[in-house]
Amino acid sequence: MDIQYLLFLQNFRNSINDALTPFMEMISLFAVTFLVIIPAMIYWCVDKESGLYTMASYTATIAINAVVKLTACVYRPWIRDSRVLPAGDAISTATGYSFPSGHTTMATSIYGAMAVSAWKKMRWVSILCILLVLITGFSRNYLGVHTPQDVAVGMTEGVLVIWGMRKLFGYLRQNPEKENLFLALGIILGIAALVYISVKSYPMDYVDGKLLVDPKKMMKDGYGDIGAFMALCAGRFIEKTWIRFRPTCSRQNVIAALVGGVITMILSMIMAVILTSGIRGAKFFKAAMYMPNIISAVALATMWVQYIFNYDYGLLNQIVNLLGGENVRWLGTDLIFWAMMIAFIFGSVGYYMLIFISGIEGIPSDIYEAATIDGANVFNKLFQITLPLLKGVIRTTITFWSINATTFFLWTKMFSPINTETATIVPVVYLYDTVFGGKGVVERDAGAGAAVGV
Repeated sequence: MDIQYLLFLQNFRNSINDALTPFMEMISLFAVTFLVIIPAMIYWCVDKESGLYTMASYTATIAINAVVKLTACVYRPWIRDSRVLPAGDAISTATGYSFPSGHTTMATSIYGAMAVSAWKKMRWVSILCILLVLITGFSRNYLGVHTPQDVAVGMTEGVLVIWGMRKLFGYLRQNPEKENLFLALGIILGIAALVYISVKSYPMDYVDGKLLVDPKKMMKDGYGDIGAFMALCAGRFIEKTWIRFRPTCSRQNVIAALVGGVITMILSMIMAVILTSGIRGAKFFKAAMYMPNIISAVALATMWVQYIFNYDYGLLNQIVNLLGGENVRWLGTDLIFWAMMIAFIFGSVGYYMLIFISGIEGIPSDIYEAATIDGANVFNKLFQITLPLLKGVIRTTITFWSINATTFFLWTKMFSPINTETATIVPVVYLYDTVFGGKGVVERDAGAGAAVGV
């Protein structure tokens, strides 16, 4: 039955010429590559307990999944039945054993824990997270790399750990003195799991002189997953004993950073596609779009603060006045972070656009010519050629944005130069204020600042 289901999805993929395959691959890739950044940002910037709850659920789930996977040692669907042909290059990321699904387990633990944390205050976020869990699980079936039972057990693991962690955090809230005991127990269980996967036997099946699955590689992956859980236990003990930092950013900051990243990537990609399509004046527009990156960031930020967002004579308020409205305090507490984000996006689009252009120009033109002959339209080329072949470039740009979105120190200081506005604080600004003093910081603490830097 499970193989028949995968073959049904495979026939559906073929009938629509793999139109949904790039989307499903991106959903799966995000779950194991970038998703963990979100709970880390929540922990450091917004809500320490919610972030810790999500990270604890995630690390405990992948540790349990590693033990279960290395105990069951179930082969992939295409090994069990040669009729199953994974879509795209999904097979390159689906290494090792099949049961349970690692991608689904990670997505369930992180999205699920965030859904639980946000249920009372931001229900729409919870619903979105639940949908993403289901889509991620389905993507593993759609791509042909996991059976339904792989996905179902992966989700079950995640849900059970989320429920258990919720109970544990509730208990520790009432009995905080017991936390060290549970942290020590976590490390002991981690050591036991490492010993278990090291000494147990593994199947050694060969095909054409090659191992179907290399046990050493699987053990190495298991060491990493279990080690992450042990590291979280040790790190939590160190933080609660000696560091005891306090998040100072708001939920709006994290959401804005994520929204800003999406807007920047979309605008950069659109401009890159347009400017590589052979339009006239492409060189001029490339130079114009990149110009903000040549100008000093201080001068660029000053332009936005003094000439665009200024309350008395700024360009935006002049437009508002022409439309019959009253002046808006764009640099007030409620809007200052969004104003700063708009300015930062303006200066960033050209930079990421050039990265995308270099990736697009590296795609052989004969691929597009063959697609044109086969009747592919602009959207077919974009979603079935350009985006799949730019996965590495997209991964790089998202990494760059993630770093820049948490470290644009200069922009924060330019938009709130005297006393740092709470709405503009990012981790690096928090580090600076912790070490050298700033708004809300009574005592300077170089040790805590160093810990934030790590």
